[in-house]
Amino acid sequence: MIFVTHDQIEALTLADRIAVMRDRKIQQLGSPQEIYLRPANRFVATFVGSPAMSFIKGHLRTSGGPRFVADGIDIAVDTYDFAAAPLDGAAVEMGVRPEHVTLIPDDPTALPAHVELVEPMGSDLLVWTQLGGAAVTIRLPAETQVAVGDLLPLGLPGHRLNLFETVSGQRL
Repeated sequence: MIFVTHDQIEALTLADRIAVMRDRKIQQLGSPQEIYLRPANRFVATFVGSPAMSFIKGHLRTSGGPRFVADGIDIAVDTYDFAAAPLDGAAVEMGVRPEHVTLIPDDPTALPAHVELVEPMGSDLLVWTQLGGAAVTIRLPAETQVAVGDLLPLGLPGHRLNLFETVSGQRL
């Protein structure tokens, strides 16, 4: 059966396979999990998921293993599943889903993010932060103690990130 909807939650819930379309062209065809976890391009990444995936502009460094580098951010992406060998200096956008951001207190690799808004959602908290000059949304357990103005120690696991080529928007 073919079911057409503009409601992403409805599509993710009901479908065995989803075709995400833009301008009459299929951007990605796959299972709901494939679409959500490994979007084919930046458009699919922004279209699926609530709250939306956060993006940070930066570039890749390959010396000593691939790394995503941006303003105050340096993350190893050696566990990222690249489609092709990464190019040193390539302009990219890193995308991360709110539930894939972790708190890593007392970890020297933690990235400091400033809390701008805390939104209680019942079973969890949505925390809106600034990291490296970019807005990053985090989903945390409801019992997490966090307030506006706090500095949170964030972890962005390389295997949970999404990297997109800046110009084309295609997944790397």
